[in-house]
Amino acid sequence: MTTAGTYIRFEEATPNAKTKVWRVVTKDGDILLGQISWFGRWRGYAFHANMTLPNLIFEHRCLDDLSAFIKAANQAHRSKA
Repeated sequence: MTTAGTYIRFEEATPNAKTKVWRVVTKDGDILLGQISWFGRWRGYAFHANMTLPNLIFEHRCLDDLSAFIKAANQAHRSKA
């Protein structure tokens, strides 16, 4: 499943896993910006930036989209428990 934000999109990488992973890519260039996956110490989903990209910069709409997506993923995960 793919979900689109303003300038980024979220592509589900593990559709059948207990804890899901989504690739975060640019809408127009398919550049991998990072991924959203489970982070056990925080007991929730978190964004893991692609550290191989120099000068990775996000503006407020991208950060809003990331935040909203992570909140929804955490709510969906907790509702299954």
